Amino acid sequence: MIQELGNDIKIALDDGMMEEDDYIVERNNKIERITNAISVYQDGSERNRLREQARQSVQKAIIRCAKIIRRELPELADYLRIESEYKTGKKIQTGHTCIYVPDEEILWRLFK
Repeated sequence: MIQELGNDIKIALDDGMMEEDDYIVERNNKIERITNAISVYQDGSERNRLREQARQSVQKAIIRCAKIIRRELPELADYLRIESEYKTGKKIQTGHTCIYVPDEEILWRLFK
């Protein structure tokens, strides 16, 4: 993304635009925002290492639970779009935040 923005700026400058033109300023600002965001998450600090470890732990826990759900409640696994290889689907999204996005509300009754 940064390289593409840099290429856009170079082409615009070659075509005669000035550094102060809105087009170039906008792209430079976007590059700066992306660079700052990357540095926040990749600065190698203890805080970020702990954040990454926590993210991985949560994702592994979700995958462990997905295996149990697939085995015990295949209909629920299908609803959650948990694939047979235990990858989370579109309804459960993991990353730096984890969210559950249902299409519709369903009342589940669990009996054993």
